[in-house]
Amino acid sequence: MHEIVRECDLLHDVDAAPHWVITCASGAVMKAMNVEAYDVLLRMHRARIWLHGVEDPYEGEKCSWDEVQEQSLALGGRVISLFQYEGQPFVAWTVFSSPGMASLRFLMHGIEFTYEHSQGYPAEVRFESVEFPLAG
Repeated sequence: MHEIVRECDLLHDVDAAPHWVITCASGAVMKAMNVEAYDVLLRMHRARIWLHGVEDPYEGEKCSWDEVQEQSLALGGRVISLFQYEGQPFVAWTVFSSPGMASLRFLMHGIEFTYEHSQGYPAEVRFESVEFPLAG
């Protein structure tokens, strides 16, 4: 189950650039997070913090995780932040329609992201043709 919220509505921050965020509303996420936590993680992701509280998965490789994300951002590709929050893994990622033009942003528990990654990001496919705001 997914929930779609305006990023600036999370804490009524009218100064934030409005953007639609798709959050995974599974039991794991609902137990581990609250609205303030969503806001903190999304702000960190927008601030280009790609790793927080986790080891670099590319440690020892030619390029670090941060370098790979910066390269992807420059090309308008998918950028992914990996976080640890209260002992739980969370992932925020953004998909761009072109460089600098974010089209979708996701936030979910690390376990759910593992599935997304292994299956070729089905959430992106599911929401790529959705027009926001959704008719209610």
